Amino acid sequence: MMSWRGEKVLILTASSGLGSFAPALRLSAFLRAQGGETHLYCLEQLFCEDALNRHQVTQSRCRESFRTALLLQKVVENGGADLNQVIDPDKLATMIHLWQQIKFTRCIVFSGFWLSVLFEVQSQFVPVTTIDAIHMDAVPSSSWLHAQGVKQKLAISVRDIYLFKENRNDVFPLFPIAKPIEWEARSGRVLCHGGGWQMGNLSALSESLKCAAICSDMIVSADATISSSIHQRVFKTDPDFKPWSRADALPELKLCAAKNLIDPGPDLDFDQLAASAVAIITKPGGASLLDSFNFATPLILLPAFGEYEVHNAQTWQSLGFAVTFEQWQSSNYSLELLHTLHNNLLNQSSASPIFGVSNETRN
Repeated sequence: MMSWRGEKVLILTASSGLGSFAPALRLSAFLRAQGGETHLYCLEQLFCEDALNRHQVTQSRCRESFRTALLLQKVVENGGADLNQVIDPDKLATMIHLWQQIKFTRCIVFSGFWLSVLFEVQSQFVPVTTIDAIHMDAVPSSSWLHAQGVKQKLAISVRDIYLFKENRNDVFPLFPIAKPIEWEARSGRVLCHGGGWQMGNLSALSESLKCAAICSDMIVSADATISSSIHQRVFKTDPDFKPWSRADALPELKLCAAKNLIDPGPDLDFDQLAASAVAIITKPGGASLLDSFNFATPLILLPAFGEYEVHNAQTWQSLGFAVTFEQWQSSNYSLELLHTLHNNLLNQSSASPIFGVSNETRN
């Protein structure tokens, strides 16, 4: 049985929305724990300063307007995003030089944008002969649609791997996962967030949950005006978190005290909140589906962002892992309904991972 010891693994991801960054970071940690040597790069680490500044402005605009985010997504999918206009040639040259010093044995790619980068540099350097392209959505997402034009021109073979897929009844974890927390031991709280960019009307969701006296944990951006209350804990993300400047950690969460409460309690990380929740209320992003599967925590779905998230929602609902927020409301916020979804997830939890301890890769 082969192990990961001695493997030199290049992991390429994007960090803007955390949807591909968080799974890549966790996979990197798992492979290192198995004795592998990993080198993780975020696409944004190659951006020029002006592009990084514009990227942060765009993120704020998308958080304020779902419609703006959808329009920008369509531009990307139709090939309107030219990476050559945002990549700093000096940063790219430095990256290639560093790569040339390492004899990579594996390359795992989480963002289709990297195919365009690999195409541009293949005359100078080809890291491996085959890459594992990890799709975090049920159908090709924006970055992979953007890459369709260069995929066939690459000097590298691309092996497409879907953790879950439309019209497929099985789901595979990215790597071996711990046993989920038993239902009876869970907190009884729902965890709410708007994805990596915190999109959607979280303020309206907060009010709906408070009116129904639902105990909840809300993860919001640092500038959000939502505050903790008797039934609701509010966690704010680090305003200075920029994954492309570190690429080795997820954003820390700061628990905000409720009014007249001196001690708000301990800060908790995302995994602790998601693992102990009875459900996660969020939009159907690929990373959220993976969190749901890993922790056997059902999803209560907010409106989808783009066509691929619509397919994600349909896939998770068809598997019996999710309901819409409106359906949960109609059930009078039934915990029994969520318990059923949890059991459905548990029934799939024995699936073999894509990347196992024995260094075997599932297609």
